[in-house]
Amino acid sequence: MLACADTEADLYFSDLLPVTPNFQAELIADSNRDSSNRGLKWLADHGALFAADQVRVVISGSPAFVYAVTDTLIAAGIKDTQLEADVYAWAPR
Repeated sequence: MLACADTEADLYFSDLLPVTPNFQAELIADSNRDSSNRGLKWLADHGALFAADQVRVVISGSPAFVYAVTDTLIAAGIKDTQLEADVYAWAPR
């Protein structure tokens, strides 16, 4: 799981994340709204791992964030059929 927020305080649910051997969480606070955002950089660097495993990726957030993540993951090799977001239905490009 990757959670991105503007500030550490916005990562309000981190204490509720499960602690299991097969669960990994990356919690990244960075208010940059461009490709220099640490969360987007993390996705660009690790996205190929998700593509190789055919992982389903659920994206949530504002339309601008969802589409920035979408573009980053597709550039990393993930197929659009692996991606899910409610934004795709109510705020299509």
